[in-house]
Amino acid sequence: MDIAKKILIFIGLSILNLGLIALGYYFYIKIVRPDTVYVASPDFFQEIIAVVLLMIGLPLLTLKPFKLFRSVSIGFMALFIPAFIYVIFLVNNIGSTRSYHRLYPIESKTKMQNEIILEVYIYEKSNTVTFAINDDKCNKLDSIQIKIKEGLLGMQIITHDISLAKKPDCEG
Repeated sequence: MDIAKKILIFIGLSILNLGLIALGYYFYIKIVRPDTVYVASPDFFQEIIAVVLLMIGLPLLTLKPFKLFRSVSIGFMALFIPAFIYVIFLVNNIGSTRSYHRLYPIESKTKMQNEIILEVYIYEKSNTVTFAINDDKCNKLDSIQIKIKEGLLGMQIITHDISLAKKPDCEG
């Protein structure tokens, strides 16, 4: 009977760890990642943060004061890492004091039902960012002006505050 109890505890803790890993992944995909796409962070910033936190957190959670977390340390870290990254990007966004507007060329445009999806190459981010705008015949779709916020931690934030030039033959 003692072996069956240990097996059930092991299976229960494994399921709890898998649940925490799935919850951390869901939190990253649905909440963290959509915000970080519009931030010009250094290359592999999130990956470096994750590895450093794992290297510090996993051995730390095996110590005696953290005995409660020892059996679910993998799941706890899988939930803690996206939360930590989210807090970093949130502090960067909330603490931003300055902003500027910059004109960017539109790389490609795709028409979908009542809107147009624009792909814009952002120099600060060294990558393309997509914007969805309403389909208006008066919009001149060659360049777009985007408001860029200077983040508190030095990472620029590409906002959704955009403006397009109007064609000269359209009415005001």
